[in-house]
Amino acid sequence: MSTTSQPEFDRAFAVHQSGDLPTAIQMYRRMLEDFPSYADALHLLGVALHQQGDHVAAVEHIRRALVFCPDNATVVCNLATALQAQGQTAAACAEFERGLAIAPASAELHFNHGNCLKRVGRLAEAITAYERALQLRPVYPQTLNNLGNALVEQGRLEDAVRCFRKALEQQPTFADAHHNLANTLVRQERHREAQPHFAAAAVHAPQRPEFLQSYFLSLSYDADGDADQRLELHRL
Repeated sequence: MSTTSQPEFDRAFAVHQSGDLPTAIQMYRRMLEDFPSYADALHLLGVALHQQGDHVAAVEHIRRALVFCPDNATVVCNLATALQAQGQTAAACAEFERGLAIAPASAELHFNHGNCLKRVGRLAEAITAYERALQLRPVYPQTLNNLGNALVEQGRLEDAVRCFRKALEQQPTFADAHHNLANTLVRQERHREAQPHFAAAAVHAPQRPEFLQSYFLSLSYDADGDADQRLELHRL
């Protein structure tokens, strides 16, 4: 990379970070006309295209970047993410595995690999990936939540409950974990325990009406449902 391209790249990157994707894409493209092997510009052009929803072009440009930086785990991970968005989940799993060969201590890569494995039905491997992510980063509520969901699919409900509770210890406002914990408790017919978590999910994610609906449905399991509690949640 020529040092004369760095200021232009920095400007494009700042525009990208600001959220102005069309302008950032134009700037990256102009830069690549003069510096076609500029790996960072190729990579971030691919990322911007992915963020804009053009996953096919994203994969193309990130693959081109990897020609010049084949051992960059971040670029490999972003390729896997773009492939997954394109529906190529098996190929994405292979890329996450490639990334882990480069950066085996990356908790984020293990987490993303677990998500990918879960999508293709490799549930036991997904659980192993989540557990490895948690070994590397014990405070990781998103991983605990996804591990809990995988355990539910395996029928390991009490283990799942423990995962959701631990996620909520780390992030008490995590609406998805509240909702997943509540649903798992309902499956165990622990309806009264579930209700506060349905309520918390609705309070912490008011933009998701399905959480509020789940809370009100949960009251139907309890003939003595607290009307004052329902009214207070409605106000929130």
